[in-house]
Amino acid sequence: MEKYMVIGKIGEGSFGRVYKVKSRANDEIVALKLITKCGRSQRELTNLRKECEIQRRLFHPNIIKMLDSFETDNEIAVVTEFAYQDLYKTLAKAGYLREEKAAKIICDLISALYYLHSNRVIHRDLKPQNVLLSEDGVAKLCDFGFARSMSTGTHVLTSIKGTPLYMAPELMEESPYDHNVDLWSLGCIAYEMLVGSPPFNTTSLLHLISLIRNESIRWPENISQNCQSLLKGLLNKDPTQRLTWPHLLEHPFVKGNILIIGDKTVTTPLTAELTVSQEMAKAMQKQDLTLLKAATQLHRHQDRYGRYLMLNPEYVRRANHPVRENYDLTTNMKFLETKMAKISLNSKKETLPSHLDRLKLERELKEAINYDENKTVSSIEAEEWLAFLHQSMEEVMRGDVTSMRDPAFLNMISRSLSSIYANVIEYFACLFCLPFAVITLDETELTKIRQVYYNVKVVPKLLYTSSILIQKTDPENNLNAEQLQALEAVFLLISNLVYSDNMFLQQFCQVSITLSLAVKYTFILGMRRRKIRLAINMICILCHILRQLHEYSYFVDHVIKGFENPGAELYSMLNSSSEGLSLRTIALLHLMSRHCTETFRNVWSENFEESVLLLTKSTNENTKKLAEEFLDDLKKSPSTAKFSS
Repeated sequence: MEKYMVIGKIGEGSFGRVYKVKSRANDEIVALKLITKCGRSQRELTNLRKECEIQRRLFHPNIIKMLDSFETDNEIAVVTEFAYQDLYKTLAKAGYLREEKAAKIICDLISALYYLHSNRVIHRDLKPQNVLLSEDGVAKLCDFGFARSMSTGTHVLTSIKGTPLYMAPELMEESPYDHNVDLWSLGCIAYEMLVGSPPFNTTSLLHLISLIRNESIRWPENISQNCQSLLKGLLNKDPTQRLTWPHLLEHPFVKGNILIIGDKTVTTPLTAELTVSQEMAKAMQKQDLTLLKAATQLHRHQDRYGRYLMLNPEYVRRANHPVRENYDLTTNMKFLETKMAKISLNSKKETLPSHLDRLKLERELKEAINYDENKTVSSIEAEEWLAFLHQSMEEVMRGDVTSMRDPAFLNMISRSLSSIYANVIEYFACLFCLPFAVITLDETELTKIRQVYYNVKVVPKLLYTSSILIQKTDPENNLNAEQLQALEAVFLLISNLVYSDNMFLQQFCQVSITLSLAVKYTFILGMRRRKIRLAINMICILCHILRQLHEYSYFVDHVIKGFENPGAELYSMLNSSSEGLSLRTIALLHLMSRHCTETFRNVWSENFEESVLLLTKSTNENTKKLAEEFLDDLKKSPSTAKFSS
């Protein structure tokens, strides 16, 4: 980092921060991109390093050149040549470009793509934001986060990558695809430069998919015949009929203006026409991938059918299928409903739910959010939910909370949780938080909204969804940054609701115990080093259980005992550098000394006592007061024999 002097920040996003910097060695102005490692899984970091490796070996005037890359303990740094601005900002300001100016950028992008495809690299995310312009107007392609280097024997891919507005029809149909998806995206960019908007433009992603797959393109009339011919060739919905290499180089609109820098070491570039044997191999790969997709869908259908038979024993008997003797799920469910009706919230005993209790609740929550563990939700569906949730948030921020009092609406959007996409879950929780942040709402209105939240079981749905999300850890038992952000939003909402009314606290306890979530909450507390607010909210909830519902203190006990070394974990939280975590750990220990006495005695030691004594000298008045009260209470209590006065 000492090799560069920061001039100013260019931009910031979920990827990291980009700075305009000057090299101390030669005073060259360059761009420095800093990507934080914190909160990223090992897989994400591997992909980031692969992106660097792809870009490091690319040398073309129309591709942003990587000058340097290195890693610190906390960040991955990428240094590239500096560009004046991106095409997106240019179009936002100008609306559209004259054909002569657009032609220059189109030729630059074709030059860049020819070079990439010659080296068997597919970009997969061409869009105006990823086209940078130098001060003299040269277009340079950047951002290789979705790029894929194809091996010699690979002819088609299946994973969906890109930005929906610029996605090819074959991607929308989830069909096997090749480098021609880049040429479709190029056609979309060319069209947008000349017209002022992409060929298909709508705020609804489902509508966008339909348009790209089925709608005809309206061709601009105020451009030359050769330009229109190029657009029609690139934007052919049939990838086998799309204008591609090497014929694209000979098109009259661009012929003679493409900068070709080839790599003769690549024996089978994507820019060359396939041989007969290669065409056959490509067709076989497409067929195999299509059959694999069909087989997967059939397996899912059969699995759903099998579960249907298990849940409908009478149907099985009528169909003469064998049924396990003495097992009638319908009868068991009736028994379960009777048993559940008898459970008292005020019972002083540990209510240990049976396996059937859990099955019933899981089934109800799955139906409520329309979750199917065997269904793969596409990124397109997730993006559609994100757009819808964002629109709903904007309405609430404008003060219109009518929808948040409508049970039908809330039940409908609860189905967004079935995607188990971290960003969707985060948006869902943020939307439900918003009414409590709108200043114009009075307490009467908020009470009504809380009652609706309770009736539509917002807390149980979020707890179940969070439980599934936590299961999606990587091989090293870690969650990625987006997953942790989603959990933070979820438990921020839940902690606010359980503090606002005990009906939510009771609901939280019942669901947590029935679904055996204690181990998940232990895991959340263990995530404090990466997401401190998440752990703080969890401790707040545990404290409130001990304050308000003593009958559930055994559940808090289970959460704390879930640690391999509860004493060491509590001591670590008590001595945290975070004032918030330390304060709430004092509160938790204080309450445990009253309601979880056995566990408290097992973990308490002189080290704890010294730490609490030290906190009585804290500059934070709340921390100081709580530490003093805790120590006074311990001295008076006969149950804390380990405490030395």
